[in-house]
Amino acid sequence: MESADLADQVLQMLPSDNTLSYMRLISTVWRDAFDRTVTTYCIDGGYLLGHARFWTRFPNLHTIKLTHQYPDTALQTLAEFTALTSLDLSHSTTHNGLHELASLTTLTSLDLTQCEKVTDGLRHLASLTSLTRLNLRNCFKITDAGLQALNGLTSLTSLTFATCRQLTDDGYNTLVNFSGLTDLFMTCDHITDETMITVATLTALTTLTMKCGRHVTNEGYQALRSLTALTDLDLMGSPQLSDNGLETLASLTALTSLNLFACRKLTDQGLVTLASLTSLTSLNLGRCQVTDDGLQALAGLTALRILT
Repeated sequence: MESADLADQVLQMLPSDNTLSYMRLISTVWRDAFDRTVTTYCIDGGYLLGHARFWTRFPNLHTIKLTHQYPDTALQTLAEFTALTSLDLSHSTTHNGLHELASLTTLTSLDLTQCEKVTDGLRHLASLTSLTRLNLRNCFKITDAGLQALNGLTSLTSLTFATCRQLTDDGYNTLVNFSGLTDLFMTCDHITDETMITVATLTALTTLTMKCGRHVTNEGYQALRSLTALTDLDLMGSPQLSDNGLETLASLTALTSLNLFACRKLTDQGLVTLASLTSLTSLNLGRCQVTDDGLQALAGLTALRILT
C-alpha cells in the first residue's frame, strides 16, 4: 500500500529535473507528494487560482506568477499562502484586489507592473514590512495617499516607478523613509527638483535611473552629489541637464556606468567633468552636443570599454 510519507521521502532523494514530474502520474498519492515539492508556480488561468483546493495542493509555494488578469475574488486564494516570498501580479489586479495580500507578511518581492486600476489601494500593502523589492511600473493611477501609506516599508532595497502619472512631490517625499534603498528606477513625468532633493537623501543607492525628467533643472541634478555609492546612473533624455548640472557628477567617482543619451544640452565642456570618473566602463553620449575634439577629454578613462 502506498504511503504519503514514503512518497515524500523518495521524491526528496531523486534529482530535481523534468523527469521528476512524471512521478505524479503513478497515482494520487504520488501526485500529491510531487505537488508538495513545488515551490514556484506560473498560473495560467483564473479557474485554477480560484479553485478551492489550489492552496492545499501546493502548500509549499514560495513564488507565484500570474499571467492573466483575474477577478479580485480569485485572488482570495492567495491569502492562504502564508509562506509566500515572491509574488508577480503583473496586469492582474485592482486596488480592491490588493486587500487580499495584507496577510502575506513573509513577502519580500512584489511586482505590480501594469496594474492600471490600482489607485490608493496601495495602503493594503502597509502590513508587508518584509518587502525588499516593489515594482510599480506603469501603475498609472496610484496616488500620493497610496504611496504615503507605505512609509513603514523600511526594508525596501529596490523600488520601481514608471509612468505613475498621479504621483507628485508630496508622494515622492515618502522616499525619505526608505533609507536602505540600493536600486531606484523612476521615469515619471512629475519629477521635479524637490523630488531630486528627496532622492539625494538615499545615500545607500548604488543604481539610480531617472529618465526623461523634463521638469528637473540643473539645481535638481546637483543635489545628487551626495550619492557617492552610485555605480550605475541613468539620466537618459533629461532635457534641462546642461554642462553646469553635470559638474556635480565629479564627486561620483564610484560610477562604472553612465547613460546621458539624448541629454541635448551637454557639450564638449561637460566632458571635462566626466574625465574625473576613472572607474567608468560604460558611457552613453548619444544625441548629445559633443564633438570628436571634445571626446579627447576622455582619453584618461582607461577602464572604459563601451562608448556610444
